[in-house]
Amino acid sequence: LLRNFFELEREDGHIEVSLTMKTISEKYTKFGEHICVEDVADFISVAMNIRLHAAKNTPQYLTPDWSTYYFTEEENFHLLTGVAKAVKENEQVSGDNYSFYEAENGRMVAILSDGMGSGEKACGDSERVIEKMERLLEAGFRKETAVQMINGALVAAGQEENLSTLDLCDINMYTGAWESRKGGAACSYIKRGRLVDRLSALNFPLGVFGQIETESLHRVLQSGDYVIMLSDGILDALSQGIGEEVLPEIIGRIEYTNPNEIANQILAYCLKQSSGQVRDDMTVLVIGVWEKDMIQD
Repeated sequence: LLRNFFELEREDGHIEVSLTMKTISEKYTKFGEHICVEDVADFISVAMNIRLHAAKNTPQYLTPDWSTYYFTEEENFHLLTGVAKAVKENEQVSGDNYSFYEAENGRMVAILSDGMGSGEKACGDSERVIEKMERLLEAGFRKETAVQMINGALVAAGQEENLSTLDLCDINMYTGAWESRKGGAACSYIKRGRLVDRLSALNFPLGVFGQIETESLHRVLQSGDYVIMLSDGILDALSQGIGEEVLPEIIGRIEYTNPNEIANQILAYCLKQSSGQVRDDMTVLVIGVWEKDMIQD
């Protein structure tokens, strides 16, 4: 049964739909005859001629009680992520931490932070940076404002060992727009076939100065692109071999398509350059981008 139907156009031009519904009888939950919310999404997608899917945190099945279910316009891009890590020698935990999460309005955010030093202290520092950034972004703060608030909290603590880098990547899954903000973080790379775009920002880690300037980097991703984020340990390992300058060429030669395999290949190459020694925590994040229509075909 349907009681209310609302259609809303968001600021970005995409559609949101809310339906207040319930099942006709309790038998649909008592005897396993569930009505899936995604089936409802398919039905209204056909009726409205717009691809919709159940919004984040929407229940999976209809119930006998009146409830409101939310549907959003399906994104154009699908993302897959991969990670490869190595912990500094003689340490039990990595001082690097990372996070992937789906934000509101069809965006995926990746955050990588490298705590100063190594071990549990560095791990705790970088973990707190990521947790605070996630909470502030989910609360609706702009990225630049969130960075300044976290930086101010670290400066107020007054301990230099609290310093942590910040590497934030924000991908719009409708348009492919990519934005990065860095605070003392290593370069990022965008791989498009054999072509590799190196992106860097000259600034300081969080907690050094009362005000921190983070440069906003922008690109538009295409289907088949890969975004690669690194911690400083990767560059340290390369410096023991033929140097960081060759990394774009190495990334361009990689023919794997799975993000995990790409991340492992980069890490393996860097470990080879350092003769297997891990002098600093090493983390590689890879995000692969594909158009959904191409996946379905």
